[in-house]
Parts: sequence; C-alpha cells; structure tokens
Amino acid sequence: MMFDGQSFSVRFVWQIEVRMHTAVISAQAGIRTFQFL
Repeated sequence: MMFDGQSFSVRFVWQIEVRMHTAVISAQAGIRTFQFL
C-alpha cells in the first residue's frame, strides 16, 4: 500500500515535470517564431 502511494506520487510529479518541460519548449519555440517574423 505504501509502495503504491509512493509510485503514484512519483508518477504524478513526473507528469507535472514533463508538462512544465513541454510548456517551456513550446514557449521558447513561440518566442523564436515571433522573433523570426
């Protein structure tokens, strides 16, 4: 039970980090596109 809770929280944090990383990449791409235009 405790291990399942740890695994769930780790997966949850990992999902948040991946989403933040994707948001940063898309924001940088948007800034580059804006500067290119």
